[in-house]
Amino acid sequence: MAIPEVSPAVLQEAMHRFDKELRNTPYWAHWQQDDTYKYAIQENGRLYPVKQIVSLATGIPVATFHGGDQANGYVEARGFNVVEIPPEERSRSSILKWDRVAPESFDLKLVNINSLDLNRLRSLYETFLSTKWADSKLGINRYLREDLRSWIDSPTKPLGSRVYVTLSNWFLSIDAFKNDPRGKAAGELWDFLFLCHPSDRLSPTEGGRNHEIIPERFNRWWAEQQTLQGPMNQMPPLIDLSSAEVLRRLYGEFLKDARSEEWWSNLTAFLEVIAHASEKERATLEFQAKLWEENPVSAVGQGFISVDKAIKEQEVRNWVASKSLERLPETLKQPRGLPNSPTKWWNA
Repeated sequence: MAIPEVSPAVLQEAMHRFDKELRNTPYWAHWQQDDTYKYAIQENGRLYPVKQIVSLATGIPVATFHGGDQANGYVEARGFNVVEIPPEERSRSSILKWDRVAPESFDLKLVNINSLDLNRLRSLYETFLSTKWADSKLGINRYLREDLRSWIDSPTKPLGSRVYVTLSNWFLSIDAFKNDPRGKAAGELWDFLFLCHPSDRLSPTEGGRNHEIIPERFNRWWAEQQTLQGPMNQMPPLIDLSSAEVLRRLYGEFLKDARSEEWWSNLTAFLEVIAHASEKERATLEFQAKLWEENPVSAVGQGFISVDKAIKEQEVRNWVASKSLERLPETLKQPRGLPNSPTKWWNA
């Protein structure tokens, strides 16, 4: 789809809107660390997502035009500078960020749990457990054998200090430990979780105390870890969409937005067309294309998922048309697969 013509001033205004309305929202707060975005508009020392700015300026959904050459060329033709986001910046989203459970606690909690690669973590952990140490009499203590496994199974829980302290002992002790394959495996597991090694062993060397933490040494390591992982961005409190009062408030805020009038008008007209369409009309390719590609309801967000192959199949269109006219059930039931597996066309 061709992008409608707008002036550089309109694109500039779209960037102002992005700063005011979107930049600090949970989705857009770290957008440049998402590998989905490879290019950005650079303006006044700040970066802006190209397709989102074009969408804000022109009013067309991001799903209706392409990124890369089309969007970048459109912006550059109007005098703006498009730059490639450095790969190391895009990959920063995989950095695990930690915080202390409480100011006086040494237990840690993972803040950005969505960045945790559980498959990689489990692989490193199993390698550590299965690697034999030269002195076969020395086993792995229960903090690493049980507590660490429990945390891996449920990483929303705090990571106890005795777990990471005893893990670090394997590569912070005498050379016989840290140069051993198990010591090296422990170091790789640590490097996956954290951004730096402690400069000193975190626990005493006395027997029976190797799980205790030495606060001064922890503080030195923790200060470096915090510096490397960057500032902690606190997420805003979740909105309770099950509350009627909250929904009324959000609806009121929506109505105050002058832009909502046009969207509301377009949505009403679209829903009226859908409501009056017969099953035969709903099964046409033209109707399905409008439903999936040109509607004002869901044509928002990033990326583009083509449904062209699916809706070209008459059987798929017939199934969608038929199902769209069925009354919704009074009570929720367990979801069932589509009859005759029409999903096969999605993977064609």
